[in-house]
Amino acid sequence: MPSAIGDTEVLIPHLRDASRKLVREWGFLRRTLADSGLSPAAIHCLMEIGDFGVRTFDHLQQVLKVREKDLEHTIAELQYSGDIQNHWQKTESGDPEQVFFPTAQGIQTLAAINAYGHDQVVRALAATPPDAGGKIVEAFRMYASALQSARQEPTRDWLLLNRQEHLPRPVTEPTFTVVPGYRHGILSRCLEMHITYYGRIANCGAPLEAELGRDFGELCKRISNPLNEVWAALETLPGDGSPSQAHGRIVGTIWIDGESSGEEGVAQLRGFILDDGVRGQGLGRKLMDAAMAFVDKVGFEEVRLRTARQLKVARRMYEKAGFVDIGDIQEDTAVFGTELMIMEYAWKRPTSAGSRPISESAPSLSIERAGDDVDESVASAM
Repeated sequence: MPSAIGDTEVLIPHLRDASRKLVREWGFLRRTLADSGLSPAAIHCLMEIGDFGVRTFDHLQQVLKVREKDLEHTIAELQYSGDIQNHWQKTESGDPEQVFFPTAQGIQTLAAINAYGHDQVVRALAATPPDAGGKIVEAFRMYASALQSARQEPTRDWLLLNRQEHLPRPVTEPTFTVVPGYRHGILSRCLEMHITYYGRIANCGAPLEAELGRDFGELCKRISNPLNEVWAALETLPGDGSPSQAHGRIVGTIWIDGESSGEEGVAQLRGFILDDGVRGQGLGRKLMDAAMAFVDKVGFEEVRLRTARQLKVARRMYEKAGFVDIGDIQEDTAVFGTELMIMEYAWKRPTSAGSRPISESAPSLSIERAGDDVDESVASAM
């Protein structure tokens, strides 16, 4: 009697071959699908929003089984195409939450997509024997359920036997480090990451880019003052050289401005952002640790920052570090739009005798996990 492993080995190439053919026939290798001008990911997202009433970001991420940054790109594609819109509502806990709806155009797009899919299935069934339809449905359901179970459950040890030759070779990962001081391109990268992020989540554009460019540029001109400092998170690929020198791509920034508040002993934390492609590396914590160690060294009594109330992960990080919510700020809607709710946080140096330095006494700055990824703040302080 053939072993389970032997049976599986016989089936695997046939299932893989059929799966490849299905994906290609469905058109998933094309940049756009169903004559819609949308990517396959955007089509699936629009269907969940319009056909099945999946309206929140967290629910969409769960149903579509994608990473947060991938869903952000997909949402941005649908907003840019004019197929969805969103508004903010408060959850039971009082936190703001985005809710997505199809636009009138999106409803038309969705109808065309469903017509395309319906026609594709009709034509395929017409090419099969009369009694094959039910068998195809049952086989699809069974295999989809099996794939889901395999994803949710640990891989069985017996399926891993004798498979070493199929394992991919180890990939050399990039290295990350946090370094202080001005370096070429730090201002432009900081600005680029900010406007890319806020443009995606809140449709901010030229007014915000001009505003942040002016503010960050003015701080950059004063960076040589001992009260001010900037740090960059650098990504270095194998063979690029030492990241402690001038090598590495800037993938995160954080600034301390010790002058502009006009109050002695009060600093502002600004320009804190990570490229959304480097989450899960602990860089947000490292940047914050470096900035707060500088605050401790200089002796600032208070640090303030502004962020968007919608950025719940960033807010949790600040609160763990001892920052306190001191209220909302009314910003120019022509610059920040109507979707961002700007708020201010403040940290104050402990006054109790014998308190330890900030870097030792502050609560842990580790980031909460969301699913399988470390859900680090992508854009937090402006």
